[in-house]
Amino acid sequence: MGKKIVLVDSQYLTRVSITSVVESMEGLSVYQTYNYPDEVTSKIDSTSFDILITEYSDDYPEQLNEILKIGNTLRIPTLVVTNSEDTLVIQRLLKSEIKGIITKNCSQEEIELALRNVSDEKRFYCNSVLDIVIDEQPKPLKKTVTPKFDLSSRELEVLELIANGFTTRQIADQLYLSIHTINSHRKNILKKLNITSPAHLAAFSIESGLVKMFE
Repeated sequence: MGKKIVLVDSQYLTRVSITSVVESMEGLSVYQTYNYPDEVTSKIDSTSFDILITEYSDDYPEQLNEILKIGNTLRIPTLVVTNSEDTLVIQRLLKSEIKGIITKNCSQEEIELALRNVSDEKRFYCNSVLDIVIDEQPKPLKKTVTPKFDLSSRELEVLELIANGFTTRQIADQLYLSIHTINSHRKNILKKLNITSPAHLAAFSIESGLVKMFE
């Protein structure tokens, strides 16, 4: 039996669009839809469904606490759909138990990737969210890597350039290495950090203090 999704969004067209994407994916189905997050905890419990997709809008700031409450109370993988560019909101979601964050401007490919990752209880942040994090991230001093990450100095160099938005070609040119070598370093970094989504790599490296942002 596939996993059942509860979808919460105040806009009819958004609910229809996301439902269409979900129904096109094997193993997933929309179980129920609601207009607002507070309807979820008051009407159903976590035994009824497997994944929650819920919107967050800056027009209704009180929704944020309700969304975080759902995650803490129901203990199910949650994907937030938002167009908020409020860094504090994004950072609060990043530090919570919320598994994924996407925007309503995401492509179908990103939405499908987000659903697959959240379904497997892995984190996923779309490119728009990563851009907000990177653009607004304060410039901390570079921290010492803890032994558990076991990244080499070259891997740290590559990771720092990735987090700062460099492409594979630009990194290769910057470090005077081949593209093949950079791709090998990228794969090793993902493996050592136990991250399966390349899109999550930049956010994780910033959150954990592994790298610093350039001036």
